Amino acid sequence: MPSTPRATCLLLTYHQEASVAETVQSALQQDCRPMQIVLSDDASRDDTFARMKEVVDRYDGPHEVVLNRNETNLGVNEHLKKCLEMCREDIIIAAAGDDLYYPHRNRKILEAFQANDPLLVYSHADVTTLEGAPAPALYRKATFYKTTDPLAAAKSLSLYLGATCAWHRDLYRKYGPIRFDNAYEDLILGFRAALEGRVHFIDESLLTYRLGSGLTNTKAESFTEDTYRKQRLREIGMSVSVYRQRQMDAETYGLGEDHPISRLLADRLADSELRAAFVERGWSGLLPYLGRRPLTAAARAVSETRRRKKRMGEA
Repeated sequence: MPSTPRATCLLLTYHQEASVAETVQSALQQDCRPMQIVLSDDASRDDTFARMKEVVDRYDGPHEVVLNRNETNLGVNEHLKKCLEMCREDIIIAAAGDDLYYPHRNRKILEAFQANDPLLVYSHADVTTLEGAPAPALYRKATFYKTTDPLAAAKSLSLYLGATCAWHRDLYRKYGPIRFDNAYEDLILGFRAALEGRVHFIDESLLTYRLGSGLTNTKAESFTEDTYRKQRLREIGMSVSVYRQRQMDAETYGLGEDHPISRLLADRLADSELRAAFVERGWSGLLPYLGRRPLTAAARAVSETRRRKKRMGEA
């Protein structure tokens, strides 16, 4: 059997001063053979970097630690792109500044790469509040916890719990960088790995996932008509970026326009365009569509109206 592959653990932080010291400590206490651990803060305005540096300055263990702080905030995808240049190995084990990693996590992930040759690995997690109380594991509803079929992956905007994943650089070498800043990397890398048929699930909790503080965790908020519209357009814009990136990746993989995945992605893009037109301009925004797709346009208008009422607490 070939030797266990090597990996870099990449831990990204942003405004997580309350949790980051404990998180970094757990990342440094991994019981695998010595590995590179890259810790990078995206120009937090609080004391996240200072708390992280304090832990690193005290560390005298076997792992090689690279500490970075961006001078300006880059956002998730550009931050990731920069950090990949610092990572030495092909396998990247993702980590964030608010979760707690069990000592055997990296070892179990590397064993999975050795035994199964995947391009992406993900697992279960124990879910808690920031205070440590157990919380519902809603992530289990995500697509990959039921199927990794590429057609199901193409339509899904929730593939797996991104905090649990590790992936191989070949997902970038073949498909290139993620071209849209608002397309989350787990939604793109998961789809690419599903296309390749090389996704592996570790049926075990390897970390504690703490709700309420992550890069993509958001608190419930009260909306006015204007703030709701802006928020909803951001959500639809994210969906559009994900579907567009997946279209490009499907083409790179070799799928033609008539393939079911390609047709589905085209339909999802058209649907998102229609929804955005209604959210932004109301019924007048649907005028270009009423002649061509009247029933679809009306159905999406009703759907978006119900969504707005529910989110704003209207009867």
